[in-house]
Amino acid sequence: MKSHFTLLKFSFRRQIAYKVNFLGELAFPSAFLFMQFLFVSQLTKISGTLGGYTTEELNLIFVVFAVFGFFLAIISHSMESFFCLVASGKIEPYLTKPLPVWSIMLLAWSRPAYSFNILLVVFSALFFIPLPAANFSCRAVIEFLASLVCMLTLNLCFLLSFNLATYYTGRKMPSDYFHEIIYEPSYLPLSVYPQAIVGYLLLSIPISFSASLPVSFLLEKGDWNIFYLVGTTSMTALFTWLFYKRAIGRFIGFGG
Repeated sequence: MKSHFTLLKFSFRRQIAYKVNFLGELAFPSAFLFMQFLFVSQLTKISGTLGGYTTEELNLIFVVFAVFGFFLAIISHSMESFFCLVASGKIEPYLTKPLPVWSIMLLAWSRPAYSFNILLVVFSALFFIPLPAANFSCRAVIEFLASLVCMLTLNLCFLLSFNLATYYTGRKMPSDYFHEIIYEPSYLPLSVYPQAIVGYLLLSIPISFSASLPVSFLLEKGDWNIFYLVGTTSMTALFTWLFYKRAIGRFIGFGG
């Protein structure tokens, strides 16, 4: 455990080494999120609701979207950096360290300073953003937490699978770019999509609902069944593990 905290400490120091870049990393994502928040607020002001969700409920989706997105950003940069070194043939020195490969992959180049963005979002949500009354049932809270775990697993599986293609192509894959595109729609509720296709979307690209689906469970909207989500997550994790076992056998130290 101590070694993991050491990795995070070094990652934090690396991230704040250049003060101007660090301030930009904190300011620009937060400013962009604020613009998105204003956009959603204006939509609800015009119609009163959006897809049957009130302004407070949409605010809750957006808060989960922002916090979850920043948390994923802490990890995803480390995964992309790891596979970038794989593609350039420079990863071997890191694999000699007395740490599991998973620890190096997830933490060695992480961006823990994004925790400040998470704290800023949580602080704003608690004191400035109107949210639904916290009178949720026990079942709703359990399904909400379970769906968050599922969404975290699905997002990590997507990032890992996309980066594992490095073992086949020998080139760095822009996983962060594609993940951001797919993750972005998750601040919109499921009910804005045509009901005829929403089930197929949830089965094929569930990470596009990383924020809206857990909140729908918490609000008991009945948009989806938690067991379908658990099943999708289990199958995705299994296929990702099998792909990992197959791809790791191709590791020969590309490049350099």
